[in-house]
Amino acid sequence: MPTTNFSIESRPASHAAVVRATGTRSELSEMFGQCFGQVFGMLAQKGIQPLSAPLVQYLNTDEPLQFEAGAMVAAPFAPDGNVVGISLPAGEFATATYSGPYDGITEAHMAMQAWIADQGRAWQGTSIEEYITDPGEVPDPKDWQTKISYPLA
Repeated sequence: MPTTNFSIESRPASHAAVVRATGTRSELSEMFGQCFGQVFGMLAQKGIQPLSAPLVQYLNTDEPLQFEAGAMVAAPFAPDGNVVGISLPAGEFATATYSGPYDGITEAHMAMQAWIADQGRAWQGTSIEEYITDPGEVPDPKDWQTKISYPLA
């Protein structure tokens, strides 16, 4: 599937509301839905406007996968149930847009990692996926878009 719009961007420090979870790749879709439901439900109850599409920050690359699923918010906040606030550091990020079904996203990550190496750079930490397209509004998986980001060393 196509991975396009490779670039390096500088980002300011930011905040997110997330639920932390652990699961296998086969469980991710269901788990993401549960986590996003908790985060967006809590934000709505508190009248907090999310600043991004749903996102996932992976904390490791081997199974079981540890991740934080939620959305960007304007300011830090106190935990509420399973929803916690995190801060994301400022820095340079390599980014790309992946178009297609989620089951092809592993190849997109491999393309992104190769592109980073081709730029003479290295990535540190883990990746972030931002789900730009809502599958409820765009039913054809070939039209789904995901922004992939890697913090650069």
